Amino acid sequence: MRAIIPHSKIAAGIMLSSILASIGLIGGLGLQLVRKDIVEFLPLLIALPALNAIAGEYATITAAHLADPENYRKRTIRLLLALFISLPISCLGLSLLSLGVAYMSDYVVDRQLIIDFTRLLFVTMYSVVGAMFIFIYLTRKVLTRMNVNIDDTLIPIANTIASVLALSGFSIMIHYLI
Repeated sequence: MRAIIPHSKIAAGIMLSSILASIGLIGGLGLQLVRKDIVEFLPLLIALPALNAIAGEYATITAAHLADPENYRKRTIRLLLALFISLPISCLGLSLLSLGVAYMSDYVVDRQLIIDFTRLLFVTMYSVVGAMFIFIYLTRKVLTRMNVNIDDTLIPIANTIASVLALSGFSIMIHYLI
């Protein structure tokens, strides 16, 4: 496969990354609609940067593994297994940490809040990671058919989609929590 961005056209690669990053602003529009609610709901406000980072990290890992053509089927199965094992640990740890910090900041944390917040966090993150996996898988297929080196484009595309999905998902999550 040939590289989509040869070294002589590095400016085009930078432009592509900038354009894709700008598309990530769409997710911020969803947050704009619930900004007052997010500020009032301290646990999600505490968790939001980490949640967005987790979504981006899962996108990068997924794109990197799906981009490798060697042992593709075996790697995909191992990737799905790793996501299935690591995602609940990430969600539970982040839920407990953000609720703990909110509690220490005198935010009222009761049993029902813990259940609702943790449940919605799991649903949101599984939805984001699942949709991201499918989108990355399909994008890889399209780029491969176009004879494009997916190493040059798949990770920036994956991170953009992860950001939009994560921020939109969190906007929906806050709607159900408040």
